[in-house]
Amino acid sequence: MTELQIPLAPEVFWPMVFATTLLIVVALAYSQMSEHAPKTPWLTKLQDSLGLEKIERGLFAASLLLYLFIFLSLFFGLATLIWQTIAWSLESLVQTKKDGELGLSQHFLFYVLRIAGLTTVLAAVVAFPVTLHRLRLTSNQNKTAEDALFNEKVNAAMGMLYARRQADDGELWEDDIVKRMAGIERLKRLASEQGSFALEALDILSSYIRQISVEKPAKDPPIFEGSEPPSEWYDSLKVWAQKLPLGRTDILIGLKTIVEIQASVSDVEKDKMIDLTHCNFQQLDLEGISFAGLDLSFASFQGGFLNDFSFSNAKLDLARFEGTKLYKVDFTSSEPNIGLKFEGATLENCNFSHSIFRAPSLHGTRIHTCDLKGSAFSDAEVDQNTVIHSSDSTGSAWFPLPEFENFNHIAERYPIFARRHHDKDIKLHKNTKFDNHTPDKGIGGAWRAWQRSIKFNPNNPDKP
Repeated sequence: MTELQIPLAPEVFWPMVFATTLLIVVALAYSQMSEHAPKTPWLTKLQDSLGLEKIERGLFAASLLLYLFIFLSLFFGLATLIWQTIAWSLESLVQTKKDGELGLSQHFLFYVLRIAGLTTVLAAVVAFPVTLHRLRLTSNQNKTAEDALFNEKVNAAMGMLYARRQADDGELWEDDIVKRMAGIERLKRLASEQGSFALEALDILSSYIRQISVEKPAKDPPIFEGSEPPSEWYDSLKVWAQKLPLGRTDILIGLKTIVEIQASVSDVEKDKMIDLTHCNFQQLDLEGISFAGLDLSFASFQGGFLNDFSFSNAKLDLARFEGTKLYKVDFTSSEPNIGLKFEGATLENCNFSHSIFRAPSLHGTRIHTCDLKGSAFSDAEVDQNTVIHSSDSTGSAWFPLPEFENFNHIAERYPIFARRHHDKDIKLHKNTKFDNHTPDKGIGGAWRAWQRSIKFNPNNPDKP
């Protein structure tokens, strides 16, 4: 019979076999305790109590098996050593002492030292989970204290938002604007300090601006009594907007803070629209602000300094801009905006491309060098004072075709898509398309198909 000889000493071979067996057991335990396996209540509870809930369950189970092996090895090793010490001591008491041998006291001391060392290691192993548990409790206590302190800071900041002071005459009370601005700044710092507070800070600030707008509502524009206002009336509307009282500084600071905090939150959290409906932003300097992700329905912007900022992907249903000049403002949106009020407004270098506007009020509106490519204006309200000049309207849609004299310039120069043709005197571009179907027959699909037929990219107006 052939024997296989392994060139390894027994003291090397058997530890290797044992270590390999242990690794196989740990690997099998890890594979069976993956995240997809059913949860074991006692194991999950133990993992949570040790503060290791962030560790993958399979890895924790494998580590637990390794820990139990080390503990049992030390425990039984210590028990065996104690038994050997007692047995040797009893045996040595009855044996005759020989020359050259260690004395009983020396042998006994050697065994005691081994027991002490093994006991120390075992104690450290036993104390390890206890230490983890104590650290978890300490961490929870510190977290509770930190949360309590943070809540105190939030309450103090919210209290500053409603600060009031005595007026100069000493009899009346008025809003303490400076202290309220400090409260807004403190909320911004708290949102930066603790990211989970960002959405709550946005809700607090938006609620504050809405409440101030209830207390200090926007001024309503004058209404023309008659059939169609003359051009002079729109000039007076501009004067009215310019003479509006200056907007509150705390509202402006709050609005800028909302935009800054919103830019720091995750993409998932950005899907939530910030509610700033019915707010009063009259006579505010909004230069450089991005309103993306804000619900500004019914908001009032008359008389403001609206220069070089963005409403891109903001909700602007029935927002009001009467008598106001807007320069380099981005109105692009993936969702339709309904009923924007632009009476008497001047729009210059603004971007409306690839967006849909339903029932916008363009009475007396002057649109200069704006980007209207790929946009759609449905049921736009216009009059003879409406002016669209030098504004690229390639691929745009008008339902119905506007009936004002200045539109002749647009219809003659750019290919557009229209629902009906009311004015036979308008000169039309050769690529202009009329759709005579009823509105429920998929006008949007016909418009997009026509855009592609003229080599206009509906998804990117700047590329063919």
